Amino acid sequence: ALARAAGARVVSHPKNRGVGAAFRTGRDQALADGADYLIHMDSDGQVDPAEIPVLFDPVQRGEADLTLGSRFLGGSRPENLDAWKAVGLSTAARLIGLSTGYRLTDISCGFRCMNRRLIEVVRPTFDYDYIQETLIQALAAGARVLDVPVHVKYEKEPARAGMSAATLRYSRRFLALTAFSMANFYKTRAKKLVGRG
Repeated sequence: ALARAAGARVVSHPKNRGVGAAFRTGRDQALADGADYLIHMDSDGQVDPAEIPVLFDPVQRGEADLTLGSRFLGGSRPENLDAWKAVGLSTAARLIGLSTGYRLTDISCGFRCMNRRLIEVVRPTFDYDYIQETLIQALAAGARVLDVPVHVKYEKEPARAGMSAATLRYSRRFLALTAFSMANFYKTRAKKLVGRG
């Protein structure tokens, strides 16, 4: 309602289809509208819209095809983010970076900006997520990537023993989607090598 009141055209699904489906619909609409840039952010209120220019400016200036909001640049972690989660997320970023030839600090922050070339390249396969798949699709396309420090706010969670069922479910999905995306990354790179040969 606030977006409409501000003059924005709002595209929505009648029923919740998942964050991957939401990103896909937004991406398709951006292409149909002839957008030169796409900025996306999660809707959980954890990122600050005032930081959009920090992501947008390097892409607009042609310094990067894709800017990634990073929670871990500078070696610190956001307040109220569990240490084990921060270690897991930053380790996953480094591993995917090593596997793709990039230096990454954060692969799962849902605050990013991309140019038209990448809007045309990235498109999530599944409805339930899009974060790591679209990033790996961009890497496979040879995107110039820039990590940009952003501030992410986390609510303090009540103490509990062990990992919750939701955390375990997310972890399994994360690993499965990452493996799927990496397999496609190597297929794409292999096709490029064959084409050059």
